[in-house]
Amino acid sequence: MELDDELDPYRPDATVEERTDHVIGVLLSDDDPVRRYRTVQALQDGRLREAAAISLRQLRDQHGTTDAAAAAVGISRQAANELLAKAGAPGAREDRAVRDAPTYAYGTYLAAARACADNIPAGPRREKAIMRYHDLEAKAVQTLTVFPALAEAAQKWLSQVRPPSARENCARKLENAAARIADWVAGRTDPWLSIGEQSEVYIGYHSSRVRWREERRTTSV
Repeated sequence: MELDDELDPYRPDATVEERTDHVIGVLLSDDDPVRRYRTVQALQDGRLREAAAISLRQLRDQHGTTDAAAAAVGISRQAANELLAKAGAPGAREDRAVRDAPTYAYGTYLAAARACADNIPAGPRREKAIMRYHDLEAKAVQTLTVFPALAEAAQKWLSQVRPPSARENCARKLENAAARIADWVAGRTDPWLSIGEQSEVYIGYHSSRVRWREERRTTSV
């Protein structure tokens, strides 16, 4: 994602959209994959204060002024709200740009695997599954060498999902995502994902989680 070097998100007449796009661009373009991973996780989980703190550090490095750095806190919180609201929408810029990419579908597969772990009945088995998922995900977004272990774990978690309706829902998500990436995984010669590809994986993961959450909210009304 390219950043607009001419945009000053702190000017008085800057629009909410300009500020949001700028902050999201900074967050998703972070050269540090570990920090970028933590940022997206914070946004995904709604931990806006943590996301604001991360963007504060990044924007302070970029702008280098106390006023600009202080302004980043409020702006990044606003940006986090905007991202959570629009990430799953069909017209979202990030979604539209990469939603047909196999890396986006791979992110959806990760989200489906996480859903399997989340839907295990509360108890030690679910806690163990979620911990295992986090360990696998941290590696899976960097290299496809982890995919066989992830796929095996996802099937194990799926067998533990209850009730049957939840298991069927998780199975459908997992199967659909797996079908979209099967040829890509099998035909890839270099298992390592570039920084740009990792960002697309994050976007696919995040967008899918937001979309499914919105679907649950709509069907429960």
